[in-house]
Formats: sequence, structure tokens, C-alpha cells
Amino acid sequence: MVNLKLSAKLNIVVWFTIAAMGMTFGLFLIRHNESRVKYLFEKQGTTLTVNLAYNSEFGLLSRNKEDLVKLMTGLLHEDDVVAALILDQAGKVVAALPADAKEDFIFFQPKNSFPPKETDSRIRTKENHYQGKPCLFITAPVFTTGGKISMEEDIFPQDGENLPREAIGRAVVCLTMTPLMNELSNNRNLVVIFFVFFLLLLSGIIVLTARVLITTPLNKVLAGAEIIGRGNFDFHLKSKKKDEIGALASGFNKMAVNLKRYTKDLTVEKKFSARVIESQTDMIFVVDKQGIITRTNKAVIDILGYFADELKGEHLGIVFGDNKDDNDVKKTSAKTLQGKNFRGVETTIFSKKKESIKVSFSTGPLKNETGMIIGAIGVARDIREKVKLEKQILEYTENLEKMVEERTRELKEKEGQLVQSSKLASLGEMATGIAHEINQPLNVIKITTTGMLHFLKKGKNISSEMLQEELAITDSQIERIRKIINHMRTFSRKSKEIETEEVDINIPLQDSLNFVGEQLRLHQIKIKFELDESLPKVMADANKLEQVFLNIITNARDAMDERETKVVGDKTNYEKLLNIRSFAENGQAVVTISDIGGGIPDSVKEKIFEPFFTTKEVGKGTGLGMSISYGIIKDFKGSISFEVEKNVGTTFRVGLPVEA
Repeated sequence: MVNLKLSAKLNIVVWFTIAAMGMTFGLFLIRHNESRVKYLFEKQGTTLTVNLAYNSEFGLLSRNKEDLVKLMTGLLHEDDVVAALILDQAGKVVAALPADAKEDFIFFQPKNSFPPKETDSRIRTKENHYQGKPCLFITAPVFTTGGKISMEEDIFPQDGENLPREAIGRAVVCLTMTPLMNELSNNRNLVVIFFVFFLLLLSGIIVLTARVLITTPLNKVLAGAEIIGRGNFDFHLKSKKKDEIGALASGFNKMAVNLKRYTKDLTVEKKFSARVIESQTDMIFVVDKQGIITRTNKAVIDILGYFADELKGEHLGIVFGDNKDDNDVKKTSAKTLQGKNFRGVETTIFSKKKESIKVSFSTGPLKNETGMIIGAIGVARDIREKVKLEKQILEYTENLEKMVEERTRELKEKEGQLVQSSKLASLGEMATGIAHEINQPLNVIKITTTGMLHFLKKGKNISSEMLQEELAITDSQIERIRKIINHMRTFSRKSKEIETEEVDINIPLQDSLNFVGEQLRLHQIKIKFELDESLPKVMADANKLEQVFLNIITNARDAMDERETKVVGDKTNYEKLLNIRSFAENGQAVVTISDIGGGIPDSVKEKIFEPFFTTKEVGKGTGLGMSISYGIIKDFKGSISFEVEKNVGTTFRVGLPVEA
């Protein structure tokens, strides 16, 4: 069927469909007719057999063979009845007609069928052969008066239904089935003839209808398609029908119009694409699967110096010459023909005059409409200017890195100078307190030496115990002065870049208080300590941490002094207090320094850590303290922040990661 026309395929499908449906219906009709005819035939025979059994009661009881034969003779006059016999209760033949039938009927006596049971009223049928012909054998029990023989339809009245009964024998009738078989065969033949006639008639009607309604219009569409295939897009089908064929013709005409437009657009696009390729500043090479150049653009002519179509038919290797990167290009081209894309492969090509040209080479597979790879497209971009610029940028970058390094070094020096200046500024601010710290031990020394001189002038003897005691006091005060001076030297020493060591954060905190403790006392500031002596150590520079704490403490001192001047006029009792705590929290050693200086105004909160920002009067602050402190803590990978309680004070929080 594959090579048949559509009309033939349609006819075959329709014919087979009708044939299958007709055969199914015919078989059903034949089966139904045969079942009905056999049912009526069997019913007729059953009626005759039951009638014989009913009328044989007296003859069987009296063993009157002549009466029984008369009954059977009348029965044989019925159509299709060929034999009959009467059996007694023991199963012996009492009467038979024809007389020799009793020998042929022996096979019909089933086992355990005699003697019949008193309540056995069943009628039995069996198909078998008699005298070489197909026959239907029917047997019915013979009862005494009152007995009822079971049938689908009641033939005899049920007067003695409740009377006692007894099975005394059986009546057997043989009906020939030859006429029945002939009738059924004739019926089957008639059905088959009718079915064949109907199938041929219906097939002819369908074939003619399909030819008029489907095949002929489709042939016109196919002829039109061939005309359009030859390029005549002005051809149109004429059809006034409003059915599917008319819709097909209308769609065909629209397709022709669209094809004409699309062909025109495709021609325009093809010309446009050609102009685009020719106008590209990058060199374009189209090669087949063997690497033979089939097309180039104008850029190839302009850059490489070849004439138009001069490279056509040459191998692509002509433009790569003896390039040392030629192997890489060959590998790239081979992989491209396997379907892979490559982009930006830097290589060298050569002009017609053997001038080397640095290019960025990109390739991709060229496929036909079925997706089969038929070649490759290569695009070469002249990057000589780019290479030149990259070289200049590289030189500039190297110079810039040197400039950045130099500038970074200068900034670090400046930063160190700023830190040092901040230290010296802090020392200057603390000069009075430091002088007082040194003056105290000097007074003790002066008192001790003056007393001893007084004793000597009066000629009094000084015991060795007393002399030893006074010298010990003098030595302790000199040691105190030495520690103060050494601490000042250490604090004012110019720090190196970043040197860290394990530090107990409480020590630089206490050292900063040693510097300004006397000064805080002179400013009537009380200090409340809550230090955790078991804090784990941190990695930091103790000198720089001391500077951070000094900056925070001196700012707190100035804030409380400024607030004191504002509240004195209000005659308010104002007790200045500095609360200092150290504790561990979330893997950090934390120091908080809280004052009651009224808090930082909202307008300056965001500027606290900015360089050179200060709220103090000119000459009283550099604005570097907090910005330097912020940088120091960040260098140690810590955090510094503050919280303000309005009209109460400020709490600065310094946290440094502890050593695991």
C-alpha cells in the first residue's frame, strides 16, 4: 500500500472496513437465525415426544403393543419424524416403529437413566446419526395418572398436580435434521449473496463519491503544487466549495501568495547578508570540509592584498604560511568540523607580500538545512593596534604600580607621623599631671634629704638603721620617677608598622590610667573599676592600645568638664564619674569606658571617626585621636563603637578577638 495512490488507499480502507462490519453482522445474523430455527425444531419435536409419552400410559401399563404401535404410526405421519419406540421401567423396548429401530436406539440409553426416578420429569435431547443421517433424539418419561412432564410451556392441564405419580417408562422420538440443515445452508447462502452484493454496491458508491469529492480536487491541488514548485507563484486554484476541499484550496492560494512574498523577502535578505559580509571590517573565510576556501569578503582583499576571488579554490593554509601557531590552527579547524566553536584564538596570518599580521581568529561549523556540517566559517580580526595598546598599558601599569607602592610608603610614613603627633599631643595635654606625678616623689626625696642634713648640722648621730630606712625611701621614690620617665619614653617612641604579641588587655588600660590618674583626680573625676583579671590574651601592640584608651579617657574627661561648666550655674550637684569595665563576650576581650558627659549630639555621631573632626575649640584638639584609634583597632581585627544615652553620657566599646 505504500506506493498506491491516495484514492486507492482510501478505497481499500473503506472496503476492508465495510467488509469487516458486514462479515460481523452477517455472522451474527446467521448464528441468530440458526439458533432460532433449531430452537423451534427442537420445541416441535419435544411437543410430539411429550404427547406420545402422555398417550402411552394405558398401553404401557397393559403391555398392549398394538395400541402403542397405532400411536407411533400416527406420529410417523408428522414431518421429520423417522422413528419412535416405547421403553418400560426396566429399559426394555415394548414397541418400536419401524420394528428394527430398537437396535439403533440402544446407544441412546444413558447410564443410570433407568429405571427412572419417581420425581424425574426431565426431557432429554441428543444429536446423533440414524441410518447415516443426522437426527435429533428426544426422550420423555411416561408417568401414571397425575404425573407432570416439565417443559418450558405447559401443553397439558395440571389437574392431577397433587396426585401421586410413578414413572413407568419412557417414550423416544427420532426426527431427521436433513431438511433443517438444508434450510440453514440456503439461508447462509442468501445472506452471503446479499452481503457481497451490498458490499460491491456500497463500495462503488463510495469510490465514485470519493473520486468526485476528494480525489479529483486533491489531484488539482497536487498539479498546482508542481506549478508553484517550478516558480510560478501567480497560480491560483479555483474552488467555490465551502467544505474542507474549499478551505484547502483557499489555504493553497494563501500559501502561494506567502511563498511569493517570502521568496522576495529571502532574495532581499540574501542580498543584504552579502552586503553585510562584504562591509565587515573583520576578514571572513568560508571553507569546505577539506579546508578549501569557497568565499571571502572585501576585508580579506584590503588587508591581505589579494585580488577578488584570488583565494577561491586555495587551501586556508595559504594565509597562515609558515606560522609556528599553524598546528594549533589546524587542531582548531579539525575540531570545528566536528561541531565545536572557538573564539578569540590569537595567531598570525600573512599577507600576499608575506607581511605578518597578528589576528584574533574565531571559527564555527557551517551546516546545511538538515544540520549536516558541510564546512566552517572563520573570522580573523586585525589586533595589531590592540597588541600595541596592550603593550603600552602594561608599561603604564608597571609604572603605576611603582607609583602606588611609593605613595603607599609615603602615606604610611605620614600615618606614623600623625600617630606620633597624636602621642606627643596627648603628652602635652598630660604635662601638668605628669609633672605632678614626678613632683610627688621629688618632694619625698627633698624632705628626706633635708631632715638628714638638719641632723648632721646639729651634730646628731644618725644610726645605721635610720640611715638605711631613709635611703630606702629615697630609692623607692627615685624608682618611681624612673618608671614614669621610662613609661613616657615607651609611649612617645615611634611605633613600627604593625607588631603584635600576646597582650593582657587590662595592662595597657591600667598604664593609660597611670598617665592620667593624677590629672583625673585634679579634675575631680572618680573612677570605678570592674576588671576581669582572668581575661584571655589578645594579639595586639600594648603601646598602641594604651594610646586608644588614652584618647577615649581624655575625651571623656573633656566632655564631663564641659558639662560641669554648663550645670554649675544651675547649682546642680554634679559628680563626675568614669566607669571602666573589662569582660569576655562572644569570643572577644571587651573594654567599655562610660562617662556622664551628657552624650554625643546626634548631628556629629557619624563624624566621630573621621580624620581632623573635633568639637573642641581651636588649639585644644587635632581631630586625629578617634580616627587613629579606629585604624589601630581595625589593624588588630577588632571593633570599636559607641552608644549614647541622651542627656546622660557616652559608652565606648573596644573589642579584640581572643587567642584560641
